[in-house]
Amino acid sequence: MSRRALRRCVAPAAVALAASPAMPAAVPTALAAAPGALAQTARLQGTFTASGTVLSAVNVPGERRGQQVSRIWTFTPQCPTGACAAVKLIRQRGDTNHDTVMLRRQQPGHYKGTGSFTVPVRCGSRVFRNGERARYTITLTITAAVASGSGANATGFTATYRNPRRTGLTRCYSAPSYDSARYVGTAGPPPPGA
Repeated sequence: MSRRALRRCVAPAAVALAASPAMPAAVPTALAAAPGALAQTARLQGTFTASGTVLSAVNVPGERRGQQVSRIWTFTPQCPTGACAAVKLIRQRGDTNHDTVMLRRQQPGHYKGTGSFTVPVRCGSRVFRNGERARYTITLTITAAVASGSGANATGFTATYRNPRRTGLTRCYSAPSYDSARYVGTAGPPPPGA
């Protein structure tokens, strides 16, 4: 979860050593209830609207806990038919950025993938385009599907995004930073004006 606003980092000489704030409890990685029989065999493909709620946001410009966001997620199965072992996800991040992450099927109806992106930071008078790296994990559970021919297509999902920390890539000190969010996805792009 990234925004255009820059994080400002400071030179090491100006930083007093301090203990890092504790991370919040881990975001649940799967639903307690298993998806229905149709969803378990559903093919995950196409464009979805992912409506999200920010669960945590520490030192992430433009984000706050409880914030509501709407993103476009597009899935491309990596097999000809049926529920694939791997599905490529292109997810919208912020207003203009996009990330690509490969989701792997963990069990029927459940997928998981890891990825990373870089964000700009200001260090002194300079702005470093790739000033920090954020590594994240996405877990996804198909929650709704419709029959299609001899199979089924996913029409809904729940997902979690978790970035436990961001790593500074400059000489400047980067204060502890992380974020997480929960999403509910529905097939199709958002309506005009949404």
